[in-house]
Amino acid sequence: MYQLTKENLISYLQPHLPQIVFDENTTVTKIGDSGNDEEGDGYLNFIYKVSNGSFSCVVKQALEYMRHNETKKLPANRNKLEYDIMALRSAIVPEYVPKVYFYDVENHVFVMEDCSYLKIPRFQLSKNVMYDNLAENCAHYMASTHFYTSEYYLETGIFRDLASHFMSPRLRQVMEDGIFVNLFGYHEFDYNLGSEFVKFAEGITKEPAFLRERYNLRHSFISMGECLVHGDLHTSNMFAGDNALKVIDMEFTFTGPFGFDMGYLAGNYIAQYASATFRDFPSEGERKTFKSYILHGLKTLYTTYVKDFCGYCHDDCKDYYKDVPGLQDDFKLTVLKEFPGYAACANWSRASSLLPYPDYDVITDVKEKAHAVTLSLMIDWQIIFARHKYQTIDDFIHDIKYVERRYLKHIGRL
Repeated sequence: MYQLTKENLISYLQPHLPQIVFDENTTVTKIGDSGNDEEGDGYLNFIYKVSNGSFSCVVKQALEYMRHNETKKLPANRNKLEYDIMALRSAIVPEYVPKVYFYDVENHVFVMEDCSYLKIPRFQLSKNVMYDNLAENCAHYMASTHFYTSEYYLETGIFRDLASHFMSPRLRQVMEDGIFVNLFGYHEFDYNLGSEFVKFAEGITKEPAFLRERYNLRHSFISMGECLVHGDLHTSNMFAGDNALKVIDMEFTFTGPFGFDMGYLAGNYIAQYASATFRDFPSEGERKTFKSYILHGLKTLYTTYVKDFCGYCHDDCKDYYKDVPGLQDDFKLTVLKEFPGYAACANWSRASSLLPYPDYDVITDVKEKAHAVTLSLMIDWQIIFARHKYQTIDDFIHDIKYVERRYLKHIGRL
């Protein structure tokens, strides 16, 4: 296999993109090496940005290990599956997927559109930037790609073939263990946040009832292959602007529950809400506005998703499911009870661990950061149990605000 470097990348690209002129002014940047987190981290793969001033592309190569940890083995052909799913999702929602230029099966390389004219929303949200329609666009993307890869729409044989093609057992295991059990094979608590925090985080992690809920959710995640989920949909795996969205990093695609992607993304929203409660703002009014924006985004993720999904089902579902009384109501309620559990697991797995989490790391004061992470873990605790009783999305939003009030009162700030 030909391993790409900054030095040999242009000579590699030229025969694959003969219509593009790569001259002496062409620049090559290796993502993750510049120290600029806002361009992405290239955590699993080797990623390069190539630009000649008029044309810009991203080159992604997968090797048989994680870029940041060579002891963690992964199948290099994951890039082929990512290329395949990007092509499929481009046919469903071209407005939300980068253009893909070519795939090299021998060297596990594919080249796609550079979307850096937009911004990675995680880092913009951490600067209190609010994008118009970010949640709406994410919900549109999820509802469309979920419905049209589900058995509600596809002939059963085609659905099973699709599920088999995107089986990805090794990548599935990364999520099955990382989100619900321990992140990347270990779970070290952040002692920098103080012994009191570590005691609290460890207590939640090992508490039998919380453990039981996580394992129940893990079982559902493994067992319920309802559609092709993105599998790693968070605010660093997309580019956004006002009324614009491009979703990237689709290598974790496999069949999963309808509520998983929403829950995984909602975990980031919870992190942002908790962070905004304790990080610096120019004024308390701006803090209040931003936190309202995050809660509105959480509500919108759900309401827009189920509205879109049920609309597609009404128009395009197979005859089996046409006009079945109560079917759409059951779908809405099932997703409502599922996604907060996945949100709790997604946030817990990162918030309680030692790994960097930019949503909280933006807080420079250690005590305030500890408060933010503690608050988010308390929200995780509340929603993972209370979700079973939810009847509307307002019940979920209410619980977030309820936990915040309790915590602020506990620390004497209310």
